[in-house]
Amino acid sequence: MDWTDRVNAALSAQERKRLHASLERSRPYGADEWVKQKASELSLEHTRRPEGRPPKVRKPESRTEN
Repeated sequence: MDWTDRVNAALSAQERKRLHASLERSRPYGADEWVKQKASELSLEHTRRPEGRPPKVRKPESRTEN
């Protein structure tokens, strides 16, 4: 496949999803290992984590017998 064909080719659903996430989160776009490396180098690790507050972890209720 030559460069013109590659540039004009439609993106797969997975590529579109990753490109959208990259644009929305200002995250580097590329292969997973490359993104991980560049995010670390550029202090953009937060862009690889889900947005928002992490869910609370519930502690198991302790039962006491009297």
